[in-house]
Amino acid sequence: MRMVRLLPPGRAAAITLFAALLLRAGFAFGAADPLLLPDAKVYHRMALRLVARGEMVGEARPERPGLREGPPERAAFWPALYPLFLAGCLAAGGGAAALAAQAALSTATVLLVGHLACGLAGHDGDPGGGGGAEAGGVAAVAAMALAATHPFFIFYSGQFLTETLTLALLAGAVLAARRAFQPPAGNVRPPASLGWGAVAGVLAGLAALARAAFGGLPLALAAVGLVASPGGWRSRASRTAAAGVLLGAALALAPWATRNGVVLGRFVPLTTQGGDALYEALGPGATGAPRRDGLAWPAEVDNLGEVERSAVLTRLALRHAVEHPGDTWALAGEKIARTWSPTLHADEHRTLARDAVLAATWTVAVTLAAAGLGVRLVQRPRRWRALALPLAPVVYVFVSHAVFIGSVRYRLPAEPFILAIAGAGAADLWGAARRRRRSA
Repeated sequence: MRMVRLLPPGRAAAITLFAALLLRAGFAFGAADPLLLPDAKVYHRMALRLVARGEMVGEARPERPGLREGPPERAAFWPALYPLFLAGCLAAGGGAAALAAQAALSTATVLLVGHLACGLAGHDGDPGGGGGAEAGGVAAVAAMALAATHPFFIFYSGQFLTETLTLALLAGAVLAARRAFQPPAGNVRPPASLGWGAVAGVLAGLAALARAAFGGLPLALAAVGLVASPGGWRSRASRTAAAGVLLGAALALAPWATRNGVVLGRFVPLTTQGGDALYEALGPGATGAPRRDGLAWPAEVDNLGEVERSAVLTRLALRHAVEHPGDTWALAGEKIARTWSPTLHADEHRTLARDAVLAATWTVAVTLAAAGLGVRLVQRPRRWRALALPLAPVVYVFVSHAVFIGSVRYRLPAEPFILAIAGAGAADLWGAARRRRRSA
């Protein structure tokens, strides 16, 4: 596989990356309460249990009493990767080691966003060579600056939650997929495509182990890559890259699926929380938002094991959705509006200043991303292939949270790619302004 340069071109990229690390370390060690949110406490307890006893077991959500009508402890209800990551950090150096690792991971995400933006600005492949280096550098720095100062990226780097780990894995997976399907050199041998494809698949599989909602992402990347690659699905290199993605994902998921088969006696590749999530999102009384006061679970799930419970809840949720199509479509609109809102929804987390900052950063990102999309889809329609893979997670999040509950938090995995496109849009605007100055 051809190596890539670590930093996009220009000193400003290094300065931006260092500033990102300082912001995250400063927040993590100066202001963050890593156990602020309820799920963080669950992950922390799971990690402590892993360190103490080597057991991967998670309880039902403590703040939602309805969940206690099922098994009080569940072997595969929670995604596996983050408790393992957190347990490793706690064993190595306690909470400080975990916060330091997450600050580094979040900073790595900033770097990956810069590389994606650099490629989208017409400087694909190795950021150290070829044409378009100046535009690529501007795009990279703009996207990195947006990611470095993103309020949610900074906040979640100081929380014991899956977001920071998931974002880094997703950004790495898409960058590797672009190398596999849209290589910088015209004639890349299939082994190179297979290698980068496998890297993308492993990272996407690990992202699914961190956030089960991304279980379908490896297949999506393989399919989009086949369609968007220069040679299309007829190209041997493209088919090899797609096979690499699927193989890498299978390798990443196999150990956890095997463990679940031994513990539960069933094939459970990710988690058993799908039924609970779907019933909350589509079942009777669904509002499109998290139901914090617990749910009135149906009598059919009383005393069921976690696998059977998930299957029954899935069936009941889908039946209710089919029998009430008007409500289902209205809920989809509500979930989309909640997920892509510029401000938070929970009153206890809202202040005027916080709303203003979040709305401003989201407006800037969306405006620049619209410019980047417009230039590539309208002025340069042949460049749509370059956008396909970075847009795949955005579309994936949009569709999945038209089905599952909506929250600003749940759009976070799409935002590295929105910011990369925004960086390309900033480079387009910069180039247009420079051309106007030269012609004046």
